[in-house]
Amino acid sequence: MMVDFGKHTLHIWLSYGVTIGLLVALALVSLNQSRAAKKRLDEVESKHG
Repeated sequence: MMVDFGKHTLHIWLSYGVTIGLLVALALVSLNQSRAAKKRLDEVESKHG
């Protein structure tokens, strides 16, 4: 069952799309930063035993 948003349908779906896109981008950036931090930590730990 589809909800009828009336004349605002396009704007609402675009807003959903932008929101989902930003959430995915945020998750990817967070994963990338986490991997980079772990790599740096492993490098420091290996140098200092």
